[in-house]
Amino acid sequence: MKVSARDGNVVHVERPRVEHRSALTGGKDDWETPEYILDAVRAFEPIGLDPCTHEGNPVRAARFYTREADGLEAPWHNQGLVFVNPPYSMMAHWSRAIVRESERAEIIALVGARPGAKWYARMQLAALGHLEFSGRVRFVGAPSSAPFPSALLYFGERGKKFVAATRSLGEPFCKWRPRR
Repeated sequence: MKVSARDGNVVHVERPRVEHRSALTGGKDDWETPEYILDAVRAFEPIGLDPCTHEGNPVRAARFYTREADGLEAPWHNQGLVFVNPPYSMMAHWSRAIVRESERAEIIALVGARPGAKWYARMQLAALGHLEFSGRVRFVGAPSSAPFPSALLYFGERGKKFVAATRSLGEPFCKWRPRR
């Protein structure tokens, strides 16, 4: 990975482009997050970073990384709240990045709820807050709702605030953790 240019809030990184196709989405892997979900996330806190978006910055994050900038490798800490709706065809990679970066960053991730997947188990163990949507999410531009359930996972120390901010979306909960 080599940084080739910095342009305002966008970091451009030279990296070989690898195409990934998702069988569940007909090959499309960049569905945008519905506004009602983003409203709940913003009720928690304004979004400081979206590590996997495209040039239009539909999340309206203060900073963002495009595919070319490689949010898997770029730093997420000291950016404020990180919101990530990763490409579902690369969840093994993105789940590792989310768990790794959650050691230094506060993150809300929109992911497919996949209880049998190793990546999902890894994320559930690391997350403090959890919300599974009662219905299927219809992503912006999608012809129909997702063919799988979705979840918001929260990585940080403010679980009660996550529950309060996302209550309009379903039944969020946070794990009890002993004080350090």
